[in-house]
Amino acid sequence: MKNILRNLLLAVTAVTLAVSCETYKVDEPGMTAVSDIDGNWVCFGVDEAGDSTVFYLEITNTTYNDPGKVWVTVTDMNTATYPYLDGVRFLANVDGLNFSCKDAETLAPQFVWNPYQERKYYSYEWYLSRQANSHVGKATIDGGKVTLNAVPTGGNMKASAIELTYTRSDDGEESQTWKISGMKNTGWYEDLAEYADFMNEHF
Repeated sequence: MKNILRNLLLAVTAVTLAVSCETYKVDEPGMTAVSDIDGNWVCFGVDEAGDSTVFYLEITNTTYNDPGKVWVTVTDMNTATYPYLDGVRFLANVDGLNFSCKDAETLAPQFVWNPYQERKYYSYEWYLSRQANSHVGKATIDGGKVTLNAVPTGGNMKASAIELTYTRSDDGEESQTWKISGMKNTGWYEDLAEYADFMNEHF
């Protein structure tokens, strides 16, 4: 009888240990289908008259992680519309490190991001319509391109570079075109200083 009880106790102990030691597969953090170009970018933009501004671009994958599409939010950091920031959101096509669109519908995001103050702002377009994702107009991107590890940053690191020609045509307004170039936002002030100094001087 003692042997039976001892065997049962050993069996229960073995099962308990097996259950408690069981490991569950945890998936590695995944990257999006457009991971080479998604993220946040700080850029200078120069219009056809030679006037400059600073743009903040957010490029994100779509809901279904389509490898051929991205959402692009372009925010002009010019404070002329303070306390709002002028930004629109639209879909663009992706081919590797290249992206473009032709007369994509622009929408009014409710919020846009200010990387210098690290806070959200209501978008100026949302303020005008008071409706998130309302229609604003059209946008075209020509020659959109990301170059990996092209910009030296602090700590002997390199960030990716971005360039594009951006045309925005709001309903009822004349279209505007900017040549835009910049870098992926590293989050370090030293890497943003050139853009922040420009904003402090001109805005």
